[in-house]
Amino acid sequence: MSQPITIEDIYKLFEQTNASLERSSQEFDRRIAESRAEAEKLSAERAAEAEKRAAERAAEAEKLAAQRAAEAERLAAQRAAEAERRAAEAERRVAEAERLVAERAAEAERRAAEAERRAAERAAEAEKRMAEFNQQMKELGKQIGGLGAKFGSFTEGLALPSMTKILGERFGMEIIMPSVRIRKGKDNLEIDVLAYASGDINAAYVVEVKSHAKEESIEQLKTILRNFRQFFPEHGHKTIYGILAAVDIAENVKAKVLEEGLYFARISDDTFALDTPDNFEPKTW
Repeated sequence: MSQPITIEDIYKLFEQTNASLERSSQEFDRRIAESRAEAEKLSAERAAEAEKRAAERAAEAEKLAAQRAAEAERLAAQRAAEAERRAAEAERRVAEAERLVAERAAEAERRAAEAERRAAERAAEAEKRMAEFNQQMKELGKQIGGLGAKFGSFTEGLALPSMTKILGERFGMEIIMPSVRIRKGKDNLEIDVLAYASGDINAAYVVEVKSHAKEESIEQLKTILRNFRQFFPEHGHKTIYGILAAVDIAENVKAKVLEEGLYFARISDDTFALDTPDNFEPKTW
């Protein structure tokens, strides 16, 4: 039979239980303290790690910021240098443009001066030529005036022999007189060459000589022919013909001469020669 439990046993058991609980509590507290210490250690380690990482990140950020700032400064310096280079290039181009403008202006002034000089030379040359031309025209006018008024060198024998031969042999003229002048009262008449014959032929030829025949030359000869009988009544019963002789004449003027029934004759190389078609019918006056 088992031994009965006494109060002392219960007390001892209680004490043992309390001791065990106290040991458990102490162990628990110890473990709690260890856990706290471990947690604090871990927290400190983590905090240190976080601080380390934060410091590393801050350093990396500072490094990146410094790199970016350096790159920005480099780019800014590069852009500033490029801007300065472009500005210098622009200044160079402006200077080159100004130089070209100055050169072109100087060249334009030189050409203008050269053109003025040439124009002055040409004007002086033109004036000189005009003076020479006017002098030549004066001399030619004197020559032509002598030819128109007195029949000039022609009446002195240059073409007169051939004219005399044609008037005598072809037209049967007996009298041939160059440079005939006649006055009736206040009126006068001049004929370059007058040829006439009496008897069977009983005709007269009035020759007007021109260096350059024009249409007014035709009218001049017709006027002489119309007034011929008034100035030469002694030849009033004769048949009158007209001959226009010229050194130079336009074809239309020559055609007009023939249409008016006037003979046409050319003077070339001091020779007088009729230039009329075979079917030509002269007009009588």
